[in-house]
Amino acid sequence: MSKVIVRAGVCGFTTEINVESEDSMTAKVSISSQCPAYAHFDGEPIELDAYECCFGKVGEGGVYELLSETCLHAACPVPSAVLKAVEVACGLALPADVSMTIEK
Repeated sequence: MSKVIVRAGVCGFTTEINVESEDSMTAKVSISSQCPAYAHFDGEPIELDAYECCFGKVGEGGVYELLSETCLHAACPVPSAVLKAVEVACGLALPADVSMTIEK
């Protein structure tokens, strides 16, 4: 299982992503979010093909198809965070924090 907490920035919304996998190929993703773009998922498990999601091109695959239906902000970090959580839960990557620092 992997868990990722996203504090998206100036919007102030927090999203929690939980992913479980029994076979390292299928990911059961749960998203709980304050953001209206993701709130409708409300922790309901979504089943995704981990390999199709994680080894495709940027912006393609099940995660982007699913989340782009309601998220209209191209720079939102949530889709990338879902992919990272899927990678870790399915053993396709080691768990390591990711960060962005905005400097002006």
